[in-house]
Amino acid sequence: MENAITVRNMVEGQKNLDRMKEEINTVTSVLLGLANDFLETYTCIEIPSKNCLWKLQEYRSGLICNGEFELDCRVYSMYLPTVDGRYKLNPKSKFSLALKHVELVYNDLPIFLERIFQKFPQLHDTVKWHVSAAKKQF
Repeated sequence: MENAITVRNMVEGQKNLDRMKEEINTVTSVLLGLANDFLETYTCIEIPSKNCLWKLQEYRSGLICNGEFELDCRVYSMYLPTVDGRYKLNPKSKFSLALKHVELVYNDLPIFLERIFQKFPQLHDTVKWHVSAAKKQF
């Protein structure tokens, strides 16, 4: 019986981790796409949250800037005042999070959203369409 619980927990845990990773990528991709519409070039904005330091900055491919932005997420160590992981989301890639950081980053998403909306109220106005669509039942 003990092994069955462990197997079930592993299966359900993996499903939850996959869903959290998907939601992290969706939310950050949407925000990054919207940010490209109103941020000026050479902008670098730091947004601290509980477990992460988020940076919204201009995306560079080598030395070339093309006016697009990337999101850099630095996950703090739980035990030391250092960075334990660093992840980038840019026009060419998605976040590829280590399993040990998925839940930390996921739990920080509401704080990140709240703080980015404080800095950019126009983003909040644009996201209202997503909120409206979330109410639809299929």
